[in-house]
Amino acid sequence: MGDIVRRGVITARDGLLLHAHPDKQSTRMDLMPRSDRVELVRSGPSGWLLVKWHGRQGWAASEYIELDPLPDDKTHKIIEWSIIVVLVLVVLSVVYLFSQ
Repeated sequence: MGDIVRRGVITARDGLLLHAHPDKQSTRMDLMPRSDRVELVRSGPSGWLLVKWHGRQGWAASEYIELDPLPDDKTHKIIEWSIIVVLVLVVLSVVYLFSQ
């Protein structure tokens, strides 16, 4: 199945700057407010994360983003099997409807 999308929340009291590059001196694209949610794209150089926020992608200091915990392998497998079961039920429903 697909990859797990990792998300997190901004914890910086005054918000967190979204940068164009993983460098404090790079262009500041925006200020992400405290408690806003971001999606992790990938880890970067020491202390930086590439994130998506409200349709924009940029770099942010990792120390001010609390990432959601990863589900354990058992939970991931349950989610995968649940998706498979739902897809099978949808296919069976379509076959039944068209056989009437």
